[in-house]
Amino acid sequence: MTIPPLMLQKPHAKSKTHDHISCLQRRLGLWEKGDITNLLREGRALQKSLTSTQLPRKDTADDAATARRFSKLMMEGRVRAALKHLSDNSLTNLLSLDEIIDNTTGKTVRDVLEDKHPDPQPAHPEALIRDANDEDFHPAIFENITGESIRAAALHTQGAAGPSGLDALSWRRLCTAFGQKSNDLCAALAAVAQRISTTYIDPSTLEAYTSCRLIPLDKRPGVRPIGVGEVVRRIIGKAVMKIVKYDLQEAVGATQLCTGQEAGCEAVVRAMDQIFADEDTEAIILVDATNAFNCLNRQVTLLNCEAVCPALSHILINTYRNNSQLFVDGQCILSKEGTTQGDPLAMAMYAIGTQPLIRSLDG
Repeated sequence: MTIPPLMLQKPHAKSKTHDHISCLQRRLGLWEKGDITNLLREGRALQKSLTSTQLPRKDTADDAATARRFSKLMMEGRVRAALKHLSDNSLTNLLSLDEIIDNTTGKTVRDVLEDKHPDPQPAHPEALIRDANDEDFHPAIFENITGESIRAAALHTQGAAGPSGLDALSWRRLCTAFGQKSNDLCAALAAVAQRISTTYIDPSTLEAYTSCRLIPLDKRPGVRPIGVGEVVRRIIGKAVMKIVKYDLQEAVGATQLCTGQEAGCEAVVRAMDQIFADEDTEAIILVDATNAFNCLNRQVTLLNCEAVCPALSHILINTYRNNSQLFVDGQCILSKEGTTQGDPLAMAMYAIGTQPLIRSLDG
Protein backbone atom coordinates (compact mmCIF):
# COMPACT_ATOMS: atom_id res chain seq x y z
CA MET A 1 0.00 0.00 0.00
CA THR A 2 2.91 2.38 0.60
CA ILE A 3 4.68 1.69 -2.70
CA PRO A 4 2.40 3.78 -5.01
CA PRO A 5 2.67 7.13 -3.15
CA LEU A 6 6.37 6.66 -2.40
CA MET A 7 7.41 5.48 -5.86
CA LEU A 8 5.08 7.22 -8.30
CA GLN A 9 5.25 10.83 -7.08
CA LYS A 10 6.09 13.08 -10.04
CA PRO A 11 9.36 15.02 -9.52
CA HIS A 12 7.73 18.23 -10.79
CA ALA A 13 4.57 19.36 -12.53
CA LYS A 14 6.05 19.26 -16.08
CA SER A 15 8.18 16.12 -15.75
CA LYS A 16 8.47 13.77 -18.73
CA THR A 17 8.69 10.00 -19.13
CA HIS A 18 12.49 9.86 -18.90
CA ASP A 19 12.31 11.85 -15.65
CA HIS A 20 9.83 9.34 -14.24
CA ILE A 21 12.01 6.36 -15.22
CA SER A 22 15.08 7.89 -13.62
CA CYS A 23 13.21 8.71 -10.40
CA LEU A 24 11.63 5.28 -10.23
CA GLN A 25 14.98 3.51 -10.63
CA ARG A 26 16.55 5.62 -7.89
CA ARG A 27 13.61 5.15 -5.55
CA LEU A 28 13.53 1.40 -6.08
CA GLY A 29 17.18 1.33 -5.05
CA LEU A 30 16.28 3.12 -1.80
CA TRP A 31 13.36 0.73 -1.28
CA GLU A 32 15.59 -2.33 -1.66
CA LYS A 33 18.00 -0.86 0.89
CA GLY A 34 15.11 -0.31 3.29
CA ASP A 35 15.66 3.46 3.35
CA ILE A 36 11.96 4.31 3.69
CA THR A 37 12.71 7.47 5.67
CA ASN A 38 14.40 9.19 2.72
CA LEU A 39 11.60 8.14 0.38
CA LEU A 40 9.05 9.63 2.78
CA ARG A 41 11.02 12.88 3.13
CA GLU A 42 11.28 13.21 -0.65
CA GLY A 43 7.56 12.61 -1.11
CA ARG A 44 6.63 15.20 1.50
CA ALA A 45 8.98 17.78 -0.02
CA LEU A 46 7.53 17.25 -3.51
CA GLN A 47 3.97 17.45 -2.22
CA LYS A 48 4.67 20.83 -0.61
CA SER A 49 6.12 22.18 -3.86
CA LEU A 50 3.11 21.21 -5.97
CA THR A 51 0.31 23.70 -6.60
CA SER A 52 -3.16 22.74 -5.48
CA THR A 53 -5.34 20.90 -8.01
CA GLN A 54 -8.51 21.23 -5.97
CA LEU A 55 -11.62 21.80 -8.04
CA PRO A 56 -12.89 25.39 -8.01
CA ARG A 57 -16.02 26.27 -6.07
CA LYS A 58 -19.14 26.38 -8.14
CA ASP A 59 -19.63 30.09 -7.60
CA THR A 60 -16.21 30.86 -9.11
CA ALA A 61 -15.95 28.16 -11.77
CA ASP A 62 -16.84 29.14 -15.29
CA ASP A 63 -18.58 26.98 -17.86
CA ALA A 64 -15.38 26.42 -19.83
CA ALA A 65 -13.53 24.98 -16.83
CA THR A 66 -16.46 22.71 -16.04
CA ALA A 67 -16.61 21.53 -19.65
CA ARG A 68 -12.86 20.79 -19.72
CA ARG A 69 -13.06 18.78 -16.51
CA PHE A 70 -16.12 16.89 -17.74
CA SER A 71 -14.45 16.05 -21.06
CA LYS A 72 -11.29 14.85 -19.33
CA LEU A 73 -13.23 12.51 -17.05
CA MET A 74 -15.27 11.12 -19.96
CA MET A 75 -12.12 10.47 -22.02
CA GLU A 76 -10.71 8.53 -19.07
CA GLY A 77 -13.85 6.40 -18.96
CA ARG A 78 -14.88 7.77 -15.55
CA VAL A 79 -18.50 8.32 -16.49
CA ARG A 80 -19.82 8.36 -12.91
CA ALA A 81 -17.22 10.93 -11.84
CA ALA A 82 -17.99 13.07 -14.89
CA LEU A 83 -21.72 13.11 -14.16
CA LYS A 84 -21.08 13.80 -10.49
CA HIS A 85 -18.93 16.77 -11.47
CA LEU A 86 -21.95 18.31 -13.17
CA SER A 87 -24.24 17.77 -10.19
CA ASP A 88 -24.70 20.33 -7.46
CA ASN A 89 -23.52 17.94 -4.76
CA SER A 90 -20.10 17.35 -6.31
CA LEU A 91 -18.79 20.72 -5.14
CA THR A 92 -20.15 20.63 -1.60
CA ASN A 93 -18.01 22.23 1.09
CA LEU A 94 -15.53 20.03 2.92
CA LEU A 95 -15.55 20.38 6.69
CA SER A 96 -12.60 20.30 9.08
CA LEU A 97 -12.65 18.13 12.20
CA ASP A 98 -12.58 21.05 14.64
CA GLU A 99 -15.29 23.05 12.90
CA ILE A 100 -18.38 23.62 15.07
CA ILE A 101 -21.38 22.11 13.32
CA ASP A 102 -24.05 22.82 15.96
CA ASN A 103 -23.92 26.19 17.69
CA THR A 104 -26.55 25.14 20.23
CA THR A 105 -24.65 22.15 21.61
CA GLY A 106 -21.15 23.22 20.56
CA LYS A 107 -20.63 19.92 18.76
CA THR A 108 -17.72 19.79 16.33
CA VAL A 109 -17.44 17.71 13.17
CA ARG A 110 -15.21 15.29 15.09
CA ASP A 111 -17.95 14.79 17.72
CA VAL A 112 -20.53 14.04 15.03
CA LEU A 113 -18.26 11.56 13.26
CA GLU A 114 -17.42 9.78 16.50
CA ASP A 115 -21.14 9.56 17.33
CA LYS A 116 -21.72 7.93 13.95
CA HIS A 117 -19.01 5.34 14.74
CA PRO A 118 -20.00 4.03 18.19
CA ASP A 119 -18.02 1.74 20.50
CA PRO A 120 -18.49 -2.02 20.06
CA GLN A 121 -21.27 -3.68 22.02
CA PRO A 122 -21.33 -7.19 23.52
CA ALA A 123 -23.09 -10.00 21.71
CA HIS A 124 -26.54 -10.68 23.15
CA PRO A 125 -27.39 -14.42 23.15
CA GLU A 126 -30.95 -13.76 21.94
CA ALA A 127 -29.55 -12.19 18.75
CA LEU A 128 -27.63 -15.32 17.78
CA ILE A 129 -29.10 -17.58 15.11
CA ARG A 130 -29.19 -21.18 16.29
CA ASP A 131 -30.36 -22.97 13.14
CA ALA A 132 -27.05 -23.54 11.37
CA ASN A 133 -26.77 -24.01 7.62
CA ASP A 134 -26.63 -27.74 6.87
CA GLU A 135 -25.23 -27.25 3.37
CA ASP A 136 -21.68 -28.50 2.88
CA PHE A 137 -19.15 -25.77 2.24
CA HIS A 138 -15.75 -26.49 0.80
CA PRO A 139 -13.03 -23.85 0.34
CA ALA A 140 -12.29 -25.29 -3.11
CA ILE A 141 -15.01 -23.05 -4.55
CA PHE A 142 -12.64 -20.09 -4.21
CA GLU A 143 -10.18 -21.69 -6.63
CA ASN A 144 -12.49 -20.18 -9.24
CA ILE A 145 -10.96 -16.81 -8.34
CA THR A 146 -8.20 -16.51 -10.92
CA GLY A 147 -6.14 -13.76 -12.47
CA GLU A 148 -8.79 -13.45 -15.18
CA SER A 149 -11.61 -12.91 -12.67
CA ILE A 150 -9.50 -10.28 -10.88
CA ARG A 151 -8.85 -8.51 -14.18
CA ALA A 152 -12.58 -8.58 -15.00
CA ALA A 153 -13.40 -7.15 -11.57
CA ALA A 154 -10.80 -4.39 -12.03
CA LEU A 155 -12.34 -3.42 -15.37
CA HIS A 156 -15.73 -3.00 -13.68
CA THR A 157 -14.43 -1.07 -10.67
CA GLN A 158 -14.71 2.71 -10.52
CA GLY A 159 -14.13 5.37 -7.92
CA ALA A 160 -11.60 7.46 -6.07
CA ALA A 161 -8.46 6.38 -4.26
CA GLY A 162 -8.21 5.20 -0.68
CA PRO A 163 -5.39 6.18 1.68
CA SER A 164 -2.75 4.73 -0.67
CA GLY A 165 -3.61 7.29 -3.37
CA LEU A 166 -4.21 4.79 -6.20
CA ASP A 167 -7.66 5.21 -7.78
CA ALA A 168 -9.68 2.73 -9.84
CA LEU A 169 -8.32 3.99 -13.15
CA SER A 170 -4.74 3.44 -11.97
CA TRP A 171 -5.53 -0.09 -10.75
CA ARG A 172 -7.24 -0.83 -14.05
CA ARG A 173 -4.05 0.14 -15.89
CA LEU A 174 -1.89 -1.90 -13.53
CA CYS A 175 -4.07 -4.97 -14.09
CA THR A 176 -4.33 -4.70 -17.87
CA ALA A 177 -1.69 -2.51 -19.53
CA PHE A 178 1.67 -4.12 -18.75
CA GLY A 179 1.61 -7.56 -20.33
CA GLN A 180 3.02 -10.37 -18.22
CA LYS A 181 3.62 -8.02 -15.28
CA SER A 182 -0.12 -7.29 -15.20
CA ASN A 183 -0.84 -11.02 -15.38
CA ASP A 184 1.47 -11.62 -12.42
CA LEU A 185 -0.22 -8.86 -10.42
CA CYS A 186 -3.69 -10.28 -11.10
CA ALA A 187 -2.52 -13.77 -10.13
CA ALA A 188 -1.07 -12.38 -6.88
CA LEU A 189 -4.35 -10.61 -6.05
CA ALA A 190 -6.23 -13.84 -6.80
CA ALA A 191 -3.97 -15.65 -4.33
CA VAL A 192 -4.69 -13.00 -1.70
CA ALA A 193 -8.44 -13.32 -2.33
CA GLN A 194 -8.29 -17.10 -2.00
CA ARG A 195 -6.30 -16.97 1.22
CA ILE A 196 -8.44 -14.43 3.09
CA SER A 197 -11.57 -16.30 1.92
CA THR A 198 -10.46 -19.69 3.21
CA THR A 199 -8.03 -19.13 6.13
CA TYR A 200 -8.22 -17.13 9.34
CA ILE A 201 -5.23 -14.79 9.43
CA ASP A 202 -3.85 -12.18 11.81
CA PRO A 203 -6.19 -9.18 11.24
CA SER A 204 -3.38 -6.72 11.98
CA THR A 205 -1.79 -7.73 8.66
CA LEU A 206 -4.88 -6.34 6.88
CA GLU A 207 -4.89 -2.89 8.50
CA ALA A 208 -3.84 -1.12 5.30
CA TYR A 209 -6.27 -3.24 3.26
CA THR A 210 -9.27 -2.23 5.41
CA SER A 211 -8.32 1.44 5.93
CA CYS A 212 -10.40 4.22 4.38
CA ARG A 213 -10.35 7.92 3.71
CA LEU A 214 -13.19 9.73 5.47
CA ILE A 215 -14.54 12.86 3.80
CA PRO A 216 -16.90 15.02 5.92
CA LEU A 217 -19.19 16.96 3.56
CA ASP A 218 -21.35 19.89 4.61
CA LYS A 219 -24.92 18.59 4.59
CA ARG A 220 -26.35 22.06 5.29
CA PRO A 221 -27.23 21.44 8.06
CA GLY A 222 -25.23 18.53 9.44
CA VAL A 223 -22.41 16.31 8.25
CA ARG A 224 -22.50 13.70 5.51
CA PRO A 225 -19.50 11.37 5.97
CA ILE A 226 -18.23 9.69 2.80
CA GLY A 227 -15.89 6.72 3.20
CA VAL A 228 -13.47 5.86 0.40
CA GLY A 229 -11.77 2.50 0.81
CA GLU A 230 -8.83 0.97 -1.00
CA VAL A 231 -9.60 0.08 -4.63
CA VAL A 232 -7.85 -3.28 -4.28
CA ARG A 233 -10.37 -4.20 -1.58
CA ARG A 234 -13.19 -3.37 -3.97
CA ILE A 235 -11.63 -5.50 -6.71
CA ILE A 236 -11.16 -8.52 -4.46
CA GLY A 237 -14.62 -8.03 -2.94
CA LYS A 238 -16.26 -8.10 -6.37
CA ALA A 239 -14.43 -11.31 -7.29
CA VAL A 240 -15.44 -12.97 -4.01
CA MET A 241 -19.10 -11.90 -4.28
CA LYS A 242 -19.32 -13.48 -7.71
CA ILE A 243 -18.45 -16.82 -6.08
CA VAL A 244 -20.67 -16.62 -2.98
CA LYS A 245 -23.66 -14.69 -4.35
CA TYR A 246 -26.04 -17.66 -4.46
CA ASP A 247 -24.89 -19.01 -1.09
CA LEU A 248 -25.77 -15.63 0.41
CA GLN A 249 -29.15 -15.44 -1.29
CA GLU A 250 -30.00 -18.91 -0.01
CA ALA A 251 -28.88 -17.97 3.50
CA VAL A 252 -31.09 -14.86 3.84
CA GLY A 253 -33.94 -16.00 1.60
CA ALA A 254 -36.73 -13.66 0.60
CA THR A 255 -36.67 -11.68 3.84
CA GLN A 256 -33.71 -9.52 2.77
CA LEU A 257 -33.56 -8.27 -0.81
CA CYS A 258 -30.26 -6.39 -0.80
CA THR A 259 -28.29 -9.42 -2.04
CA GLY A 260 -29.07 -9.18 -5.73
CA GLN A 261 -32.27 -11.22 -6.16
CA GLU A 262 -33.63 -10.48 -9.62
CA ALA A 263 -36.80 -8.36 -9.54
CA GLY A 264 -36.85 -8.74 -5.74
CA CYS A 265 -37.99 -5.18 -5.01
CA GLU A 266 -40.73 -5.37 -7.65
CA ALA A 267 -42.06 -8.57 -6.06
CA VAL A 268 -42.12 -6.97 -2.61
CA VAL A 269 -43.96 -3.88 -3.88
CA ARG A 270 -46.64 -6.03 -5.49
CA ALA A 271 -46.94 -8.26 -2.43
CA MET A 272 -47.28 -5.28 -0.09
CA ASP A 273 -49.86 -3.71 -2.40
CA GLN A 274 -51.94 -6.88 -2.27
CA ILE A 275 -51.61 -7.18 1.52
CA PHE A 276 -52.55 -3.52 2.01
CA ALA A 277 -55.62 -3.92 -0.21
CA ASP A 278 -56.74 -7.06 1.62
CA GLU A 279 -59.84 -6.47 3.75
CA ASP A 280 -58.31 -8.45 6.63
CA THR A 281 -55.35 -6.06 6.89
CA GLU A 282 -55.87 -3.54 9.68
CA ALA A 283 -52.42 -1.89 9.75
CA ILE A 284 -48.89 -2.06 8.31
CA ILE A 285 -45.86 -1.13 10.38
CA LEU A 286 -42.81 0.57 8.84
CA VAL A 287 -39.59 -0.06 10.78
CA ASP A 288 -36.34 1.85 10.19
CA ALA A 289 -33.25 0.72 12.13
CA THR A 290 -31.33 3.82 13.25
CA ASN A 291 -27.89 4.18 11.62
CA ALA A 292 -27.97 0.45 10.88
CA PHE A 293 -24.89 0.34 8.68
CA ASN A 294 -22.66 1.94 11.32
CA CYS A 295 -24.30 0.43 14.43
CA LEU A 296 -24.63 -3.17 13.26
CA ASN A 297 -23.13 -5.41 15.97
CA ARG A 298 -20.07 -6.95 14.32
CA GLN A 299 -19.58 -9.70 16.88
CA VAL A 300 -23.15 -10.96 16.50
CA THR A 301 -23.04 -10.64 12.72
CA LEU A 302 -19.80 -12.59 12.35
CA LEU A 303 -21.06 -15.37 14.62
CA ASN A 304 -24.32 -15.55 12.66
CA CYS A 305 -22.40 -15.59 9.39
CA GLU A 306 -20.55 -18.71 10.51
CA ALA A 307 -23.92 -20.32 11.20
CA VAL A 308 -25.98 -19.34 8.14
CA CYS A 309 -23.41 -18.57 5.41
CA PRO A 310 -20.05 -20.26 6.12
CA ALA A 311 -18.82 -19.47 2.59
CA LEU A 312 -18.56 -15.80 3.60
CA SER A 313 -17.44 -16.23 7.18
CA HIS A 314 -13.65 -16.33 6.66
CA ILE A 315 -13.31 -13.14 4.64
CA LEU A 316 -15.80 -11.19 6.77
CA ILE A 317 -14.10 -12.24 10.00
CA ASN A 318 -10.67 -11.40 8.57
CA THR A 319 -11.73 -7.92 7.46
CA TYR A 320 -14.17 -6.95 10.24
CA ARG A 321 -12.70 -8.59 13.35
CA ASN A 322 -10.50 -5.54 14.02
CA ASN A 323 -11.39 -1.85 14.00
CA SER A 324 -11.01 -0.13 10.64
CA GLN A 325 -8.94 3.06 10.42
CA LEU A 326 -10.67 6.08 8.87
CA PHE A 327 -8.24 8.86 7.94
CA VAL A 328 -9.43 12.46 7.84
CA ASP A 329 -7.37 15.66 8.03
CA GLY A 330 -4.26 13.63 8.80
CA GLN A 331 -5.96 12.12 11.84
CA CYS A 332 -7.59 8.75 12.48
CA ILE A 333 -11.09 7.80 13.62
CA LEU A 334 -11.86 4.14 14.27
CA SER A 335 -14.81 2.29 12.78
CA LYS A 336 -15.65 -0.23 15.50
CA GLU A 337 -19.11 -1.43 14.51
CA GLY A 338 -21.14 -1.83 11.35
CA THR A 339 -19.95 -2.16 7.77
CA THR A 340 -17.43 -0.20 5.71
CA GLN A 341 -18.81 2.14 3.05
CA GLY A 342 -17.78 1.08 -0.45
CA ASP A 343 -16.88 -2.50 0.49
CA PRO A 344 -18.62 -4.90 -1.98
CA LEU A 345 -19.11 -7.28 0.95
CA ALA A 346 -20.86 -4.61 3.06
CA MET A 347 -24.35 -5.39 1.77
CA ALA A 348 -23.76 -9.10 2.29
CA MET A 349 -22.73 -8.48 5.89
CA TYR A 350 -25.70 -6.15 6.38
CA ALA A 351 -28.09 -8.77 5.00
CA ILE A 352 -26.85 -11.34 7.51
CA GLY A 353 -26.59 -8.83 10.37
CA THR A 354 -30.23 -7.75 10.06
CA GLN A 355 -31.59 -11.30 10.14
CA PRO A 356 -32.19 -11.33 13.94
CA LEU A 357 -34.23 -8.09 13.69
CA ILE A 358 -36.23 -9.38 10.71
CA ARG A 359 -36.90 -12.72 12.42
CA SER A 360 -38.05 -11.02 15.63
CA LEU A 361 -40.50 -8.86 13.65
CA ASP A 362 -41.71 -11.88 11.69
CA GLY A 363 -42.31 -13.75 14.95
